[in-house]
Amino acid sequence: HEIYINDTITLLDLYRELCAAYHAQNWYDQIIEYTPRSILIDLSKSDIEQLLKGKTVKEAEINAAIAEIGKLAFVRLYSLSPKSDCTTSFDLTATNAAEVCKMIRLSERTSSTLGLYRREGIMLREFIADIDLDNEFRLFVFDDKLRAISQYNCYNHIDKYEDVNVQNEIYKRICEFFDEISDDVSRHAHP
Repeated sequence: HEIYINDTITLLDLYRELCAAYHAQNWYDQIIEYTPRSILIDLSKSDIEQLLKGKTVKEAEINAAIAEIGKLAFVRLYSLSPKSDCTTSFDLTATNAAEVCKMIRLSERTSSTLGLYRREGIMLREFIADIDLDNEFRLFVFDDKLRAISQYNCYNHIDKYEDVNVQNEIYKRICEFFDEISDDVSRHAHP
């Protein structure tokens, strides 16, 4: 995205614009073949206002999306998920629109984000039950190069990761996967 700076922009505005570049509607299409199936549903300012007042919004669209991806969906906004914090277990799945809207509204994280009334939407992702969350990692990429890898659940000590052989195997497999997809993802990101 190009950002044009004028004399009325604030640092907060600039920060929000930079963060918005990483919202799901900007990256999902680029990695669609490498990630769980997802459906994105835009929210208008009116939708957001109604949702924050306790109403279920986009009911037919959300219910149809959940049915299409498998009757149970992992719920998030374009910008972040409705988890309560990094240390608490929180079920982020829903089976219908009422559950989706309630989850988003009751999470301080997502409700405060929606309260900013910026462009936002709901991302319903295929729920894959047998994923071992201890094996979830984040990759940090800059200038099309893998720069760092971190354990997603960084506040939990996981004994098996103390073994240097395990660390090396994880590193090798992640690098191989990144090498496999990097050209394709880079091509989409820089047409």
